[in-house]
Amino acid sequence: MAQNIENNLFARLSELIQKKIGLFFPKERWHDLERGVRAAALELGFEDTTSCIQGLLGSPVTKVQLDTLVAHLTVGETFFLRDESHFNALQHQILPGLFEKCLKKGQAPRFWSAACCTGEEPYTIAMIIDRMKPFWTQKDYSILATDINSRFLEKARKGIYTNWSLRNAPNWMVEKYFTVHGNNRFEVEKGLQKSIRFTNLNLVDPVYPSAVTHTEQVNVVFCRNVLMYFNQTLRETVIERLSWALADDGWLFVGPSEAAFVNHPNLGHTRYPGAIIFQKQAAKNKVQGADLDNSSWAAPLPASQEKPRSSLPTWRPMPRPETSPVTKAVRPAETRDRSMELCSTDQMLEKALELVESGKYNEATECLLDLISRADTRAGMTPDSRAMALLARTYANMGKLEEARKWGGKAVEADKLNPGHRYLLATVYEELGDAVKAADLLQASLFLDSRFVLAHFTLGNTVKKQGKSNDARRHFKNALSLLLDLDTDAVIPHSGGMTAGRLTEIVRSMILGD
Repeated sequence: MAQNIENNLFARLSELIQKKIGLFFPKERWHDLERGVRAAALELGFEDTTSCIQGLLGSPVTKVQLDTLVAHLTVGETFFLRDESHFNALQHQILPGLFEKCLKKGQAPRFWSAACCTGEEPYTIAMIIDRMKPFWTQKDYSILATDINSRFLEKARKGIYTNWSLRNAPNWMVEKYFTVHGNNRFEVEKGLQKSIRFTNLNLVDPVYPSAVTHTEQVNVVFCRNVLMYFNQTLRETVIERLSWALADDGWLFVGPSEAAFVNHPNLGHTRYPGAIIFQKQAAKNKVQGADLDNSSWAAPLPASQEKPRSSLPTWRPMPRPETSPVTKAVRPAETRDRSMELCSTDQMLEKALELVESGKYNEATECLLDLISRADTRAGMTPDSRAMALLARTYANMGKLEEARKWGGKAVEADKLNPGHRYLLATVYEELGDAVKAADLLQASLFLDSRFVLAHFTLGNTVKKQGKSNDARRHFKNALSLLLDLDTDAVIPHSGGMTAGRLTEIVRSMILGD
């Protein structure tokens, strides 16, 4: 009887951990689960393992409890230049062509170390990039390093390691990129530390790809030795999301034992000596749709393998109230004609949105351009700013940033009091590398709506890139202050479905990172 009760507790706890963290503990691994919970129980103030499990199951899990569980259930074993064949392929086979492509487009290459653990992996990537100066003379590149374990991230930010982490590091790496601090303590070179953004991100959460989490249009993603801890359904969902986070022709690195898990139509594989690397096939690239009045650069993907659909609230054109006395005086026949025009406009917007959601960009642009041209040729009919905004977003997803800038600007001109349009245009300028213009537009958005949470957050990121750390911290704190007034489950406008609770965690990590 007692054994049945204990088995039931572990079954329920395993289900909770899989839902909250993603870690998969089948019955044959319950001994690992018990060992981790036993250590967590002491730290959380429970008398024993059983009371700890009962406490976790008996009430909603707090962030402190979740972080403690993560700390004791995740593995922090890694080292510099782990799986050296991966970094050889990165340096000699991938980066030269990637840098050339980015230079032609005038874009800064983006790297993401997902499940970065204590930081050895992203620092190794930064060192490899630094060694590529003959190919990449620009200073501008970004490395995002994320992990679910806050304690791992804290160590990573400090950048101090022991000989054990450097056990596979060659002499060139140790001599050039580390400073000795006392006995068996080595600090990563300060310049490399500043090149990496460390932040908390749970791969289970539907918060990527997204401009908010800096996980959109990434050129190289490392997600190694983490897929093995997920069940098959979650593995497929994570791989799906990572494929969407990649830019066209972007590269995905997984652990050597995880290559068999990757079976996705958008990801082809290339064999290099000792390594299998996956590359996104541009011809099959699609994108998630977005709410026209709540647009974001990338919406969270569904947690299933069904046909992709927008996870944002479904956009529906709102009816336009007849508030003008002139409108009320129009003859019935003219009123019917005007209603038909509005109905046709909304129907075409719906059709265009469906085309965007299905990845049919060319058809979507034709539909939107036709809708806009009709308004241009009809007396008294004003082009709909929503159509222009959706057109700008569509062009941006096609990589046609100048066209996106043009139509984003037209959307702003058509509806000068819409802060969302200015926010969208700001993200386009950010992609074009014009941080100054992006910041101006974000400031204008905040002038129109001082409680625009995402504009505060994005402006903080923008000015931080300009080296304005104090201004960045101020904007992050403004965003945090607004977020704390919201329910944790409230969806943030223009965020692609992100909740206030999740964005709060991200903002706090940005403040801590300063």
